[in-house]
Amino acid sequence: MDKKFLKKHIIILHYVTSMLYWFHQRKSMLKQLLVFLISLSFLFAATVPVSAEDNNAGGRYLEFGEWCAFGDEPLKAISIGPDGTIYVVLPQQCKGTDPWLLFLYAVDPQNLAFNKTFIGQSGYSEYPWIYGETSAITSDGTIYVVGLGSKDRMYPVQQDGTFLKYPGDDQKESYFMTSCALDDNDACYITSMHTDLSANKSMDGIKALKKDPNNPGEVMYKWNELNFDNCNVDEDNNCVYRLGSSPVIDRLNQIVAIDSHSKIHLFDRDSGAENQVSDDDEAAPLGATHVAIGAGSTIYLSSTSSYPCVPSDRCSTALSAFDASNPSSAESNLPKIWSQKIDSDHISPPVVGDDAVYVGSASGKLYAFNFMGEKMWEFQPVDANGTPRTGRIFYSPAIGEDKDGKSYIYFGSDDGYFYEVRDDGTSGEKVREWNLGGDRGGRVLSAPAITPNGLIYVLSNQFTNLLLWELDIKPRKLGNAPWPMFQHDLRRTGAALAPVASVSPLSYDFGEVEKDQSSPDVSFTVKNEGDAELKISSVELIGPNKNFSIKDDPCSGQNLPPDGTCTVEVIFQPASRGIKNAQLEIKTNDPNRGIIRVTLQGKGILPSGLSVAPSMYDFGNILIGEHPSKTFTIKNYGTKKVTLIDVAIDGSKDFDLTKPAMGILGSNNSQTFEVAFKPSSAEEKKASITVQWTESDSSIIHKITVDVQGRRGVEGAASLRGRVYDLYTSEPIPDARVTMLKNW
Repeated sequence: MDKKFLKKHIIILHYVTSMLYWFHQRKSMLKQLLVFLISLSFLFAATVPVSAEDNNAGGRYLEFGEWCAFGDEPLKAISIGPDGTIYVVLPQQCKGTDPWLLFLYAVDPQNLAFNKTFIGQSGYSEYPWIYGETSAITSDGTIYVVGLGSKDRMYPVQQDGTFLKYPGDDQKESYFMTSCALDDNDACYITSMHTDLSANKSMDGIKALKKDPNNPGEVMYKWNELNFDNCNVDEDNNCVYRLGSSPVIDRLNQIVAIDSHSKIHLFDRDSGAENQVSDDDEAAPLGATHVAIGAGSTIYLSSTSSYPCVPSDRCSTALSAFDASNPSSAESNLPKIWSQKIDSDHISPPVVGDDAVYVGSASGKLYAFNFMGEKMWEFQPVDANGTPRTGRIFYSPAIGEDKDGKSYIYFGSDDGYFYEVRDDGTSGEKVREWNLGGDRGGRVLSAPAITPNGLIYVLSNQFTNLLLWELDIKPRKLGNAPWPMFQHDLRRTGAALAPVASVSPLSYDFGEVEKDQSSPDVSFTVKNEGDAELKISSVELIGPNKNFSIKDDPCSGQNLPPDGTCTVEVIFQPASRGIKNAQLEIKTNDPNRGIIRVTLQGKGILPSGLSVAPSMYDFGNILIGEHPSKTFTIKNYGTKKVTLIDVAIDGSKDFDLTKPAMGILGSNNSQTFEVAFKPSSAEEKKASITVQWTESDSSIIHKITVDVQGRRGVEGAASLRGRVYDLYTSEPIPDARVTMLKNW
């Protein structure tokens, strides 16, 4: 007999007999028979191997076998470790009223083979709480797994399958039901419920855990106290506003958590103190207890009055945006930017793309809103006959992109189908779909996770059999967007999936460079320190001085992967003496620092530090018969002695040079020379004075040139036309002008 056929029908038998047992457990004879059938189904199901297979849905899948589910409580998402290992936390072995068991599966993506680690068991005999929360994975591979039921706790599992211990191995004060957010130092921040801090008092709060550097194999608390002081208590001294969401860390290092009334709470990551809280008072929906962080520290929240909405006219479902950019504000209420109501009794956690926020709904529709809160489009899938499919979208969509940056949205729903929808700006167009169990009693049971190489992992069921799917979407890949997936990065850490641009050095002084000479090349390295692709749009020099130039620029127009680098080379070529300044401007798609400016400075000097002042001189209009002179100063600004070897004038003979003494000129010493102007005619006269010298340790002759000019004429109030004669020579002066002087 075909094993697939056998297993399918054994699973159906197990499913049916389990349901009969729960409904008729008081009838002892039937109970004994059903217990026998259930045990038999477990025995036969266990003998049928699970494996990675291809099927007509267009992807590989791994069968986990029978799993436990209670009502509509959803699984959350899949974690992907730094080495590509896929982690799934599943409750299994549901045997009547026995405790349910929790396992961590580590799946090798090459062959979809797995190992599993027993985490713990529930303490509830009848209605166990199943929280398939996403595991957080540190940079060294430690996996923080959440337990379930009355034994709720955080289990730090190392890659070898061993557990890290708590201080004294005692965690009785805390009950964790959410996944944690990891900061850049791998500290785990998690919401804690029903924490008994004193007699007859229950509080919620944020706890922070990290590895104990002094005690290998243990974790320690970063904070000693819980820090949710705004907990309103009921008559039993329990919190009314429960912190039941998995926290995330925004780009300002604030911890963002949601309570049971959809209030957003911001906590300082370093102290745990609460910064701000939103003033909304709406109950959060099942499965929508997470936020998305957009560019500019905007928080997007899905909320609804209750789930399910009964009666429906009392439902209030909305996607809202809040401004979390000013944690130091004196305003304690978190400012709401906008809120958009959605016609559904449930909406999924949102994701944020480059131009839109996407959210799914219980009516089976996918919505796209722009960053001003305006609906751009909605998409509802249809079957082959054009009939709308209305499977609920419980889980966060995910964003992929093609090589041109076009966005593709991926999501699954209760109808067992998984969709790829292209965002065309004004509409959502279905590209393809995968049947993951729609014709076999199945639902999509997790948010999708997209890898950088274009693979999607998502969970679904077929009857009571749970499957992990691998869907190939190449050449598309994970979108380079502010928040493209549930808790948005591959490790589900709450660390922003975004490019982070850095430039080194951020300032540079080229020092002294001789006029008209070039400095050595200086390299500036651009690096992507983020976890998404960095797009460098331009590199250019800005500022008043054009004494700097880019010699080599392989960065402009390039896309740097995480940890990728490129180098720009700049040189300094002063055109004159003095301090010169400019900036090297690099523009990227870094959402927090899109423009980086590097400060550049250099000093132009004359060769050997020798100067002549003034550097040029205009004698102006000289009255007939006057012979003005100008004193020029030669100064050695350098540290070396120089030897003056010549000062000469070239040009009009109307200038008369009185040379200085030649010879050695020490550092900071000076010599003077004079130039007299004796115009012989009215036209403009020009000349150049060249100073030549050598340095004390060189025979190279250096030169510096000073320009002088002047003209003959007189100032006055009016001009007369006619022939003008030189009083001394009696010769006519061509094109001359005589000025009548006042009172003369």
